[in-house]
Amino acid sequence: EDKFEQGSDGYHGDSDCYGNSTIRFLLSNGPYSVLLRHRNFSAMKKEFNSVSPFDPQTEGPADKDVVVKKNVVKKLSGRHFVLGVSGGADSMLLLNLCLSCINSKYLHVVQCEHGVRETRSVLESEWVEEYCKINNVDFYGFSLGMAGVPCGHDSKEGFARILRQKCFEYVATKFNAIIFTGHNKTDRAESIFFHIIRGTGISGVKGFLPLRTSHNGFIYVKPIIDLTRNEIRAIMENNCFFWCEDETNEATEFTRNKIRNIIFPFIQEQINPKLIDHLCALGDEATDIYNQDLKSTEQLLNILTHQSAPPSDIER
Repeated sequence: EDKFEQGSDGYHGDSDCYGNSTIRFLLSNGPYSVLLRHRNFSAMKKEFNSVSPFDPQTEGPADKDVVVKKNVVKKLSGRHFVLGVSGGADSMLLLNLCLSCINSKYLHVVQCEHGVRETRSVLESEWVEEYCKINNVDFYGFSLGMAGVPCGHDSKEGFARILRQKCFEYVATKFNAIIFTGHNKTDRAESIFFHIIRGTGISGVKGFLPLRTSHNGFIYVKPIIDLTRNEIRAIMENNCFFWCEDETNEATEFTRNKIRNIIFPFIQEQINPKLIDHLCALGDEATDIYNQDLKSTEQLLNILTHQSAPPSDIER
């Protein structure tokens, strides 16, 4: 099982006086070390003017949806939250949404710099750090150093996802925090489509869900999962928010990028413009079937183990 290496002062090893540490993850295929740059801006005296409070317009349906999500997030106030923030439009919308309704002392931003895009990804990490400084948000910048990882394109992408999750969970452990990620409706549709063409069962057709609990007990929430990528861009532009563009999202050597940049646009233009809506509706239906099958299986197990009387409406 993947885990952290226990250190004398928590879950990390070597550290220096500047808040820089080396974190050693014990993964299923061996140990892997990453660098951490921690800046506790939430403890600083207020020296900067924060970004204008996020007040989305209520004219369009996407903006109304964000208002609803703002109220949902606000109900969780009092908890600590780890936010996965790459600097892209999705995660920057998530950060600004949280800043608008949660005290910044409860927010802990995690930014993972993969080390495969030369200096640009470093500059993006520094930009997110500066954004956190302006808004007095606790910042954790991880350098994953993946340039030398000997994996194929898709397997390297999967390994990066595992490392990011470990970084989120490392910080969440410190605060017993809920983990927020910026996955959106388009991401979910792409994931469902990818699973179908690769081969999957009912579980894979669900795609990722708004809320899940990991095998080791961490709670993951996706507050903006009902917004498409285009809706998110429109909201960001309407509210004059900045974000970073990752040029590797256009690289078609990754299967998911082929789906995003070639297959989906072709289907939407030539066959079905509501592809994303229909795939996510399929995912919702698969989730209902999966949950019902799980419930029926539990009932059957209870019958077989004599823990309850057999319900009268179950055929034998």
